[in-house]
Amino acid sequence: MKVQVLVCMVMVGMVAALDNGLARTPPMGWLAWERFRCNIDCENDPHNCISESLLKNMADMMVSEGYRDLGYNVVSLDDCWPAHERDQDGKLQPDPQRFPSGLGALADYPNWTSIIETCNLWRNYNDIQDSWSSVANIINHYGDNQDKIVPNAGPGHWNDPDMLIIGNFGLSYEQSKTQMAIWAVMAAPLLMRDTQRCGLVRSLPFMKETAPMPLLSSTRGLTVPLPW
Repeated sequence: MKVQVLVCMVMVGMVAALDNGLARTPPMGWLAWERFRCNIDCENDPHNCISESLLKNMADMMVSEGYRDLGYNVVSLDDCWPAHERDQDGKLQPDPQRFPSGLGALADYPNWTSIIETCNLWRNYNDIQDSWSSVANIINHYGDNQDKIVPNAGPGHWNDPDMLIIGNFGLSYEQSKTQMAIWAVMAAPLLMRDTQRCGLVRSLPFMKETAPMPLLSSTRGLTVPLPW
């Protein structure tokens, strides 16, 4: 099974422009932002800074802890990977100290097979924060506006209510299960914020029991309306 490195997710405004063959089902995987933010201080915090070492470590854990077998096959680098200067052609380039091998070589790391740049997801609301009130606000926004939001989702184009904060510090076990269930029925991307290092492994049993994979793997990409 492929594990893919997702380098950027860009907000877009037109669904019709997204027929690029990518993201036929909502992406599932790991996202760096909520846990590691824009930590680029690899000198003083080498184990938690945005770097190729962190990405490799998380990819290894996704495989060893069984997440890849559940369908979580995307590793998202998100933000804070570029150098401060562009290359000679004016293009963004990875920071040479934190990504000395380059993104191409990183994609060839064992268990990873490709780098994807995709604009098939878009956010509809505020950034999620590490609290139940933030999760509840997002759910309420989707419920209040689902007549406008739901029709935009389908194979190749997905509403993104932001990442799962399961395994972080702000949700109880039951609240974590609620977020997982609501995100699944909304056919939302399921992007985790950490793995074994910070406690997400304790959530693995209910992630298996919740079993959102049949819904998310549907080629029709149906979103279940919330009972508002």
